[in-house]
Amino acid sequence: MIDHSFVWIDGSPGSGKTTLIERALEANRKRSIGVVRLHKNPKLRAPKEIVAGNEETRRYLKAGADEVLLMQYPDNNKTSVADEYWCSDFHANLFNSVYFEAELGNDQFAMNLNIFVMSALQDPMSIFEFSQFKVDEKYMRDRLIESFAHLAPVFNRFGRSLEDLASEAIAKSSTPIDAIEPVTIQKLAPGFEGLNLASTVVVNIQNASERPAAEQLVKYIKEQDSKFTKIEPSFGYLWRPKRWQFICNLNDPKDSELKKLISKIKRQFVER
Repeated sequence: MIDHSFVWIDGSPGSGKTTLIERALEANRKRSIGVVRLHKNPKLRAPKEIVAGNEETRRYLKAGADEVLLMQYPDNNKTSVADEYWCSDFHANLFNSVYFEAELGNDQFAMNLNIFVMSALQDPMSIFEFSQFKVDEKYMRDRLIESFAHLAPVFNRFGRSLEDLASEAIAKSSTPIDAIEPVTIQKLAPGFEGLNLASTVVVNIQNASERPAAEQLVKYIKEQDSKFTKIEPSFGYLWRPKRWQFICNLNDPKDSELKKLISKIKRQFVER
């Protein structure tokens, strides 16, 4: 049985994902580490291994990766990049750990550690998109039917349908549907969907002047985590009640917070 630990590194564009992998590789040259770059390619119909690699995979090798794999995949739900990976020759190697650089996808791997890297945003709220939704009768009826679903067998015995119950509940409501205020929908903005599964958040700062913005961002994420601790399918995100958060300069190997982050990644190794 092949047994590696798996570390998933996602992040907003240009945030420093590849740089983090380089720092982790450079700090662990005595370990056997493989690195996988998964990249969306809308022109493909099925996942495909790119033997020639790219600039990122060459950076991994230079930093000390034992082996690298570049796999491109289509942006659809019809094919499985995970299945393609499990069947690859790369997966047959005995690594201490495998690092994946990839964005959050529908075909998610089970990981030992999920990391999301982001820059020090001036506006923390920009990780979200906000929109307003006007509640109408159809929406209210669908939600009520969903709520009553577990009672369906009982009411069916009395010749009552869930649709009838929902209509009665709406008719008896003390608040007319037209008087219900619009609902504000809050969901992660494009490029930040990976926060959905991240157990560790890394804010990459280039210099000390960016630290105040980074601290505000970390504070904002903690506030959101305290508000949302369960999955909300209609909103499309899952906040975790406990996340590890690091503010560090990924370009500075001597950064003390970066060293702590690397230590956390090291603890995922499978010993050989």
